[in-house]
Amino acid sequence: MNKKKVYLIYDFLTEAGGLERLMAMHGKALQNAGYEVKLLFGCVNPELAKEDVFDGLEVVDFSKIEGGEIRKILHNMLGHNKIRDYSDADCIVSYSFPSNMLIKNLKCKKVMYMNHYPNFLYLPLKDRLTWIDSPKRAMSVFTGFLGGSFLKRIDKKLTEDLDLVFIQNCLYLCEN
Repeated sequence: MNKKKVYLIYDFLTEAGGLERLMAMHGKALQNAGYEVKLLFGCVNPELAKEDVFDGLEVVDFSKIEGGEIRKILHNMLGHNKIRDYSDADCIVSYSFPSNMLIKNLKCKKVMYMNHYPNFLYLPLKDRLTWIDSPKRAMSVFTGFLGGSFLKRIDKKLTEDLDLVFIQNCLYLCEN
């Protein structure tokens, strides 16, 4: 019998943050439950992909282009990516708003693990500016300034179209 395929997707593996480690933990739990698992990222730092936390997991860079993370992220969002190569998934678990956009046309079950809402869209302005600590976050905040209300509508629609959403750390949204 063929194993069911579950792919986990996030924008980038360029830092060993909590979400990336959480994906590895989810991936290993799914493998232990008998699923075929791949971790899909739009940009991968090969050194991070070799860390112990990813042992036994297939880490994939789905970008079609070479270059730095900002360039890759922009091209991925413009559709220059290999997401369709993973349309054989039975289920894809997304960990971000941009990932939800990338998987919207795939014909499999779609699940989101929402560790937090998109900070670049929903944090108060002062907190968004404080949140910026890298070029990719600055790009996100700038994008949120340009298309905030439009992007919030897209976020809502993409989330409504998912088959399942797990929510964590969203108290601020509920309280405000």
